[in-house]
Amino acid sequence: MAQFLSRLSGFSSDGVAVPAGFLKRLLAVAMESPSGKNAVLQLIRAGGEQMRNVKRVDELSLQANVSSAPLELLINEADVVTSLRSTLDTEQNQANEGSFFEKSCVLSSLLSVSVLDWPFKLKNPRLACFTELPHFPRPSGDSVNSLQVHIQTGLRSVQKLVHGALKKILVKKPDDRESVLAWLSTLLCLNQLRAAAQFRGQKPDAMLASDGFMINSSAVMLRFCEPFFTSISSDKL
Repeated sequence: MAQFLSRLSGFSSDGVAVPAGFLKRLLAVAMESPSGKNAVLQLIRAGGEQMRNVKRVDELSLQANVSSAPLELLINEADVVTSLRSTLDTEQNQANEGSFFEKSCVLSSLLSVSVLDWPFKLKNPRLACFTELPHFPRPSGDSVNSLQVHIQTGLRSVQKLVHGALKKILVKKPDDRESVLAWLSTLLCLNQLRAAAQFRGQKPDAMLASDGFMINSSAVMLRFCEPFFTSISSDKL
């Protein structure tokens, strides 16, 4: 699946690319069977896994650029949007605890892209970019800021991608809008215990989604609020 995604984006090592017309036809055939629909959704999960499994945290931005391009192509296809909406309905009905969304939902691998769950150890190769900063352990502010920008750029790419996928469903028709809102509402309701006093400053219960997952989910929801706080007008109130 990773190889197919790389060919969608034009970053494949063998130079093979998937033409837009072929992709459209391939998706149309895939949507005719449950196994085909599942294969398309697995492509979305595979793209998220590519970002989650970067070897170094400072490679997140680059991997996000590589993985986001083919995923955006998929999400822009009407057949994929319809399949996503149907999947959100199913997940919303199946969910019985907050961690379900992080473990099983179609967008889980994307929303789980985070550096918060990586153990901070000096010998952890994924975090070597910190110890390699000039003059570590007292690096300059510019060096730290540059690294932070790389990390934040990667995370924002993921959040933008999920927001774009959900927005595609939201604007399609009223019934689809309700599917997205119900999915988001269930995600929040089943994780509301995270706000309880006994969890503050502690590791969340196994029944709840992780910090990284919820931060990404919150960032996606905040993106839906941007029209209201970036340009206030009477028709938005």
